Amino acid sequence: MKHYLMSLLLLTASAFAFAQKNDQIYDFTVKTIDGAPFSLKALKGKKVMIVNVASKCGLTPQYKQLQELYEEYGGENFVILGFPANNFGSQEPGSNAEIKTFCTANYGVTFPMMEKISVKGNDIAPLYEWLTKKALNGVTDAEVAWNFQKFLIDESGRLVKVIPPKTAPKSVEILEWLNDYMAKTFITANHDTLNYRELLPIGNNTKQQSQKYPLVLFMHGAGERGSDNVAQLTHGSRMYTNPVNREKYPAVVLFPQCPAHYFWSLEKRPEGKLDASIFPSDYQISGILQAVKELVDHYIQSGNVDPDRIYVMGISMGGMATFDLACRFPDTFAAAIPICGGIHPERLKSTVGKVKFRIYHGDKDDVVPAENSRKAYMALKQYGASVEYIEFVGFGHNSWDQAFNQPDFFSWLFAQKKDK
Repeated sequence: MKHYLMSLLLLTASAFAFAQKNDQIYDFTVKTIDGAPFSLKALKGKKVMIVNVASKCGLTPQYKQLQELYEEYGGENFVILGFPANNFGSQEPGSNAEIKTFCTANYGVTFPMMEKISVKGNDIAPLYEWLTKKALNGVTDAEVAWNFQKFLIDESGRLVKVIPPKTAPKSVEILEWLNDYMAKTFITANHDTLNYRELLPIGNNTKQQSQKYPLVLFMHGAGERGSDNVAQLTHGSRMYTNPVNREKYPAVVLFPQCPAHYFWSLEKRPEGKLDASIFPSDYQISGILQAVKELVDHYIQSGNVDPDRIYVMGISMGGMATFDLACRFPDTFAAAIPICGGIHPERLKSTVGKVKFRIYHGDKDDVVPAENSRKAYMALKQYGASVEYIEFVGFGHNSWDQAFNQPDFFSWLFAQKKDK
């Protein structure tokens, strides 16, 4: 009995390890429609749509929208993989060569087409076994129902959504997924890694566009530190994906994530209350903040953003970083919105005539005292800077909720521009 229980535990542990090991598509190698091996590792960092296709199906015209989607979004951020399959009504009877000729001649397909496979049954291809079994993908059981079922994979190689066959490739659901924040990684000059999220204007691939957009850098608070490249979106991210804001104020938006052992501007979190005593009058830039500045420079150098409309904002720890970045790089940022932050007031002299400020704080903040923002405001006024200060009466530390809901929050920000 003891031996049996031990064997059962080992078997369970092995099954769990297998499921964990295969929670990404990158373990698979498939073949292209021309027979060449194709490792899915090549798709790291991209959103992927995997779709089983057929040439003689009532849904075959979906090829047209698939190709349109690929032309509009395909590139460094997104790819479609088409897998011909004859599992439903014998609607894909042709050879790989015949299928390639058909979809090229009739629909001008340029997205990657793979070799013909089986997507269900005893001969199911390993990739589709993973896609359709929760025990392997860790997300859901999703047997392929018919031709043109779409599996959506995120930038980390994980299954995130299954779209029914009849849902059009350019449906609202799919377009919203494509236009959401992309998980990215930036490598600095010192070969350090910075996780961040990128949001682009709707329908724009920055490699293909010529229009220049404002860039917004959002610095999160201490509670969102880590390495998951998700937590930094907790506060503030959805106001940029709001359809009205996104249409009226198109911009490139960056949400970097601070590792758990850093504190943005400082190498580690100070002890005690985060009042004015923790802010030095002069100190070396932290490694993580240097990485953030390199990230911003990378986007400026790409030529896709307007260098006269670079904005920085942040909350709590990120509010302190917002002040710090504006003071260190006043020639870069046109406007700064520090929320419940702080800075040594003398450092603000460098921003006069270069950076416009709007400062927010709650007067009942028991984590980062409002006196920090009051002193910053008074110093900026004394130096003759362009500054506004809004203090929320009766509100504590999470005053960012009130700030984000100000009716002119976006209109003020996007009206700012570097003075020539």
